[in-house]
Amino acid sequence: MSVVHRASRTLAASFLCLVPACATVLDFKEPTDAPASQEGCACVPAAPADWDGPLAFYEGSGGPPPPVAPACAGAYPTVAFDGTAGIVAPAARCGCSCGEASGMRCDPPRVSFFKDGSCTVPCGTPDQPIAAGPTCTPLAIAGCSGTHFSVKAGGASGGACPPSPTRDVPPSGWSITARLCRLPAPASRGACEEGRVCAAPTALPFAPNRFCIARPGSWQCPAEYPDAHTYHHGATDTRDCSACTCEPPAGATCSATTLATYDRADCTGGEKKWAPPRACDKIESAHGLSTPGTPAGVATCAPRGGAPTGDVVPTTPTTVCCSS
Repeated sequence: MSVVHRASRTLAASFLCLVPACATVLDFKEPTDAPASQEGCACVPAAPADWDGPLAFYEGSGGPPPPVAPACAGAYPTVAFDGTAGIVAPAARCGCSCGEASGMRCDPPRVSFFKDGSCTVPCGTPDQPIAAGPTCTPLAIAGCSGTHFSVKAGGASGGACPPSPTRDVPPSGWSITARLCRLPAPASRGACEEGRVCAAPTALPFAPNRFCIARPGSWQCPAEYPDAHTYHHGATDTRDCSACTCEPPAGATCSATTLATYDRADCTGGEKKWAPPRACDKIESAHGLSTPGTPAGVATCAPRGGAPTGDVVPTTPTTVCCSS
């Protein structure tokens, strides 16, 4: 964990002047000539309208959690602003799997009719489903002569797999903390030139001889305080996982499906049984019924969803602008 003071230790004479009690300007040539804060003050640009300052500035990094900001004290005893930056928010950890399939059924066999013995000239209704008994289905062979038919076995359908989602949203946190402290009373011009005010020098643990201004919201920094920072008072967390669902079961087969044809409309007389699939057989009956098969084999469902969504978005910004 580290603490960043963002200090500028070189005071340009055109920007800062130190004056005892803000009354007499001290002329010093080198940064090492700067007097202690209790012996004077710095002439710094006055804060523009709607901005708060000049303020002492602290920024610490190394989290989450970030370092605890030092207390405001000395010449800057009052907290003007506390904020955070550098949100750390890992994506949600999501998973989606599907349990065992259940509720599947075997569809009825389907028959198609043809006029020729090689089943190349269709007639009647193609792919006619033959319902399970006791329902007796009239065969759709109108317009057919010398009828032949093909039989397709019914496939497994329906059913479902229970979804099994997992969801873990890690905690979020900030990696940077900031604190600004203000003077006990608004800074006055004193002996400073027009447009500047007299402010006590800042010192460690705050950025030494660095002054800042602050304003709620997002703003462009004025030229006198060009070093821009944005800190926040909160965040909106929308991290989550998308819904976990399962595709219909696949992979099962149907066994023991049978088709029986009959001469009469109540499915009696001239019974003949067929085990689908059948490629091409001659049929002389006009009615039929089926015996449903039993789903067999291992059916599985493909999972869908369970992906990370959302983010953490910082809210309630405050713009902090500092001397370079």
